Amino acid sequence: MTTTTAESSSLYVADPKADAVLRSSDGIDFLVRRVSLQANSEVFDGMFDSSSGEVGEKDKETGFPVVKLEEKGEDLDLLLRFVVRAQAREPSMSTSVATE
Repeated sequence: MTTTTAESSSLYVADPKADAVLRSSDGIDFLVRRVSLQANSEVFDGMFDSSSGEVGEKDKETGFPVVKLEEKGEDLDLLLRFVVRAQAREPSMSTSVATE
């Protein structure tokens, strides 16, 4: 099966510090940073846990570990944009304190 990197057809922008590949059922590769996904999702945290067995072979182009998913690329695109934005929007303690 031929794979395509998501950036060319996606609104999700690959993380420049990516260290893993999420591969959709229709062969779209999403370059992601594991720690970012793990911090915002228990599901992703479990996927990247070394004992889970969900991380498969290494990607031939990047050398990153590959997680093959059942979801289509379009669905992963939406999910990743949501998870990444959720992290970016998380307020810091200094900005979340209400003033009177």
